[in-house]
Amino acid sequence: MGACKLSDFLIMEYKAAFYVKSPLQYLNALEAKTHFSLPVNTCLLVVNVDTKNYRQLCQLIDRGEWGGVVSLYGVALSPKLEDEIPLDYLHPVFKNNLFSILKLSSIARKCKSLERVFIGDARNPLMQHFANKVGCREVFLLDDGVGSRTYAQWRMEGWHGEEFRIKKKINRLAKSIFLGLRDGLPKSVTFFSAYDIDLPAHDRLIKNTFNVLRGKFSEVERCEAVFFLGSSYVEAGILTEDEYLSQLDMVKDYFLDTTVVYVSHRREKPGDVKKIGEKFKWETVSYDYPIEYQIALYGPYPQKVASFISTGLENCQLIFGQELPIVSFRFSNNFFSIKDTERGKSILNLFEYYQSVSDDDFKVVCL
Repeated sequence: MGACKLSDFLIMEYKAAFYVKSPLQYLNALEAKTHFSLPVNTCLLVVNVDTKNYRQLCQLIDRGEWGGVVSLYGVALSPKLEDEIPLDYLHPVFKNNLFSILKLSSIARKCKSLERVFIGDARNPLMQHFANKVGCREVFLLDDGVGSRTYAQWRMEGWHGEEFRIKKKINRLAKSIFLGLRDGLPKSVTFFSAYDIDLPAHDRLIKNTFNVLRGKFSEVERCEAVFFLGSSYVEAGILTEDEYLSQLDMVKDYFLDTTVVYVSHRREKPGDVKKIGEKFKWETVSYDYPIEYQIALYGPYPQKVASFISTGLENCQLIFGQELPIVSFRFSNNFFSIKDTERGKSILNLFEYYQSVSDDDFKVVCL
């Protein structure tokens, strides 16, 4: 037998793998790594860097935090886990997401010593596939915004990662037959979550208290403005453009004598953000980091943070507490045409939840 290379040794020693595709998932991966006291060289980070997320992820990811980093869009079919490929590099042949199934199978074969796998999106078939191919004893679900509550509710109803839409079901079946996709979630999973959620008896919850981010909090520049967190409601088909502007118009009236800074969402179109700034006479900004990370490490520290529904609101409340008041604006039904659909009702349920946990520091204002 030949000599074992250092890279082979590192591959054999991976005990935990983290598969993420968004900045928030990555921050929660860091929190989980610290919570479980996992040594750096035993942790593998697998990243899907798409056009919507790559700028923020490239800014956030520190290779020194991980024993290995694999960017699925940047590697060939058989990834070398020690390669230093730029995260935003697209492989000229194998960049298509279709090949990620085969790449993840290859990674799983090289990581037989894994004991834990953390995935950032419980509904994502690629993440499900990786967890199943690795076959380790524990699968953890990282917070992926307010979706974590939805997944918890589905688990209570017996959901194990199945796709609900017929077209998607057929697509998954074809990938299973021709590419070996192994989707679905195991019977038992662990939610690593900042939220108080109800789970079935076979699942468990470990609370994410953001100790890493709390520990990095430092004195930053303060400002008198209110940060309003934008969202991609128009892009997602939740509100029409006119409905979104009408909702924001009522927010403007609420903050009539206050300086408002509109913090754009990375999925919002720059032209739409510019239109919002001009219409309401608000400054608009775009940050490379999630808002809780931006405020804690770089500032400026605003007077308040406001939005409609946003993971940033709840995370800021948890991290900053009474030091940073939060305002959630409940949609006016007059400008919410899908309110009677299943999707609309699920959004209204989130506002109901906000109302149930509201207090002097977390206010819900009905528009």
